[in-house]
Order: sequence, then C-alpha cells, then structure tokens
Amino acid sequence: MVYFLFVLGFFLLIKGADVFIDGASNIAKKMHISPLFIGLTVVAFGTSAPELSVSLQSAFQGSTELAFGNVIGSNIANILLILGVALFFAPLTVSKSLLQLEIPFLFLTSFVFWFFVQDGELSRFEGGALLVMFLLFLSLSYFNIRKHPVEKSTEKGMTIVRSIIYLVGGLIALVYGGTFIVNGAIHIAKIFEVSESLIALTIVAIGTSLPEVAASSIAAYKGESDIAIGGVIGSNLFNILLVLGATGAVHPIHYDTILNKDFIVSVLALVLFVVCTVLSKNRTLSQWMGWLFLLSYIIYLCFLIFQA
Repeated sequence: MVYFLFVLGFFLLIKGADVFIDGASNIAKKMHISPLFIGLTVVAFGTSAPELSVSLQSAFQGSTELAFGNVIGSNIANILLILGVALFFAPLTVSKSLLQLEIPFLFLTSFVFWFFVQDGELSRFEGGALLVMFLLFLSLSYFNIRKHPVEKSTEKGMTIVRSIIYLVGGLIALVYGGTFIVNGAIHIAKIFEVSESLIALTIVAIGTSLPEVAASSIAAYKGESDIAIGGVIGSNLFNILLVLGATGAVHPIHYDTILNKDFIVSVLALVLFVVCTVLSKNRTLSQWMGWLFLLSYIIYLCFLIFQA
C-alpha cells in the first residue's frame, strides 16, 4: 500500500501542477491581470499554505521554534532548489518590475526580520508589524501592476469558474501528492535503516518543497516565467510577512541564534539570484544558472548533514 501511495503521489504531483498552472494562467487572462501578480499572490499563497499551517499549529501548541526553521529553510529551497529545477525545463525571464519593487522589498523584509529577532524573540507587536508590511506589499504590488495593464486576450479559453476549480483542485493534488511521496520515502528509508535526523534533513526538507518544484517546473515548461518566478519571490515574502507575522501575533516566537547562519544563506541565495539576473542577457536565466543554484543547494545540504 505504501508503494502504491508513493507512485500515486508522483502522479498527483505532476497532474496537480499541470492543472494548477492552467487555472492560474487562465484566471490572469480572464480577469486581465498580469500573470506576475497572480504568481506573487495566488500561486505564492497556495504554495506557502503548508508553511502557514505548520507554523500556526506550532504556535498554538507552544512549539514556536519550529516556525523559524520552517520558513528560513523554505526560503532557501525556493530560490536554490525550486528555480534550479525549473530552469532545466526552460529559461526564465525576470520581469523588470520585479527587480524594481518586489525584490528590493524582499531585501527590506529580510533586514526588518533580522532586526526584530536580535533580542532572541519575535514579539506580538513585531508579528503585527510584519502583517502590516504584508498588506503594504500587496498594495504596492497591485498598484505597480495597474501601471502595466494587460491587453485583453482574444483566446476563448476556459471559464472563470472552471479556472478556479482547476486552481483549487490542482493545489489539493499538489499537497496530497507531496505528502504521499514524503511518507513513502520515509517508510522506504526506514526499511534500509537510514537515521531519522538524515531523513529529516533530506527527504522531509526536499519533500515539503515538492509542490513548489512541480508548480514552477510546469510553469517554466508552459512558458509562464512570471508565474514561476513570481511564485518563488512571492512565497518568500509570504513566508516572512504572513507566516511569521501571523505566528508571532498569535504567540511570541523564541529565535535561536544558531539559525543566523541559515538566515545569511537565505539572503545570499537572493543575492545570487539578483546577480545572475543582472549579468544575464535580457534578464533571462539560463540552464547553467539552474546548475549553479542546484549546486549551491547541495553544498548547503551537505553543510547541514555535516552539522547534524
């Protein structure tokens, strides 16, 4: 049964990503909204939902330390692992508006977060401040997109209702597919007597990013660069501002300074992304840059395993 669910997980992951991106793309066309805004909001929220759920549950149970590691690890994987894999399917062009607004805002967000936790805790007030910044991010992104209206599509496409069904159904399939794969992989690893710490640092860490990997890869394959990259940058902003903001507002979060190294890696990953974008022709990330991102992630994983 475990092996069946493991295989089913891959099917749900791939098919779910396919219909999820179709739904998101068609919603953008039907509502005459930029695919970048859909990526920054709808796709980002959908892929950040598991992190939000885990962090809020840990806050209600008083195990708030999990929230920071969850978010920082996810933000590193988003850029190095997810974009790295997506670039194998097709080159990705970074929107000029993304470089002008959302990426600088992500750097600002990272600095504010780092400043807040220097006393070893994210207080309720600081959590609330992050939520206010989250609303500011949504407002700025919306008005920035309004400056660049999208031309009405001549394609008939699917209806808005069907697009929403695709979006929601695809997201559910992504979540369950990733869960089945992780559970199956853990079961198989235990059969071969792999240690739990190694399972946590590898299978679970990568497995929880599988929905984002699938969604971004399918988006790249379908030529939806704005959805793929917007989803990654938006997810990183959602993770810090919404996930940690909401968690901190519910319960003050203790911050362990041992995570400082991982936080620095998350900022360096963003710097690497920006440098590659600026140095690339027409802001288009190529396959060799995907290899660079993946190699960086593998080095980071090796560092984690060595630490453990």
